[in-house]
Amino acid sequence: MKVEKIKKLANNQYKIILENGREMITYDEVILKYNLLFRKELNQEIQQKIEEEQLYYIHYNEAMKYLKKCIRSKKEMYTFLKNKEVAEEEIKEIIESLEKKGILNDVLFCSSFVSDQFYLKGKGPLKIRRELEEHAIDESVISASLAELKEEEIYDTLFKMMQQKIKTNHKYPRSILKQKLLLYFTEKGYERERIESIFDTLYKENPNILEKEYEKIKRQLAKKYEGRELEYKIVSKLYQKGFLKEEIDKIKEESF
Repeated sequence: MKVEKIKKLANNQYKIILENGREMITYDEVILKYNLLFRKELNQEIQQKIEEEQLYYIHYNEAMKYLKKCIRSKKEMYTFLKNKEVAEEEIKEIIESLEKKGILNDVLFCSSFVSDQFYLKGKGPLKIRRELEEHAIDESVISASLAELKEEEIYDTLFKMMQQKIKTNHKYPRSILKQKLLLYFTEKGYERERIESIFDTLYKENPNILEKEYEKIKRQLAKKYEGRELEYKIVSKLYQKGFLKEEIDKIKEESF
């Protein structure tokens, strides 16, 4: 049976019209594979093969569209195809084909991921490593990609982020603010020692914080308490807010 007409459709698809009027929808990969040209003779065996491979190329092109959105890891591709209920053998074949063409590459994915997560989202090396491990990236590949980040870049990035955090959270006493920033930046993937070191470098005590907080609490409680009871209630509130005993004792002496 000869090919009467080949019509290009959207999404890399082609409609093949045979001389008996039969129509087949296929992909450009199949056109190239079987060298389908106008008036080419297609025997029954080739027609059957084209039909059998149709589902594979549907899944293959879905994988290609998935890759167009952004670079993917092999694990992401496997999960994507698995969720499409593609057979295991077919998934393996598609992934191998994409790898051979260099379209799917865990080394490139890893390098790109490290760059995006650090420079665009400010994540630290520890969190980036954990997330790459979830992608089932080889340990040596992860280490090599993270090694591309220079120590001074990591330090400077954390320094600038912490500087901003301290500036916008100046109402907290030192101990509370330090705990908050330790929690925030360790969750973001930075080492505790580095966080503490930068915090100690940046933090400048504001002597007015305790004084203002003391006066505020005193105004609120003086309506209900007085004398020793008022003193006790104020000190308790200040402890709860994270102020240190020495600081509280000092201002207490000045006020009572």
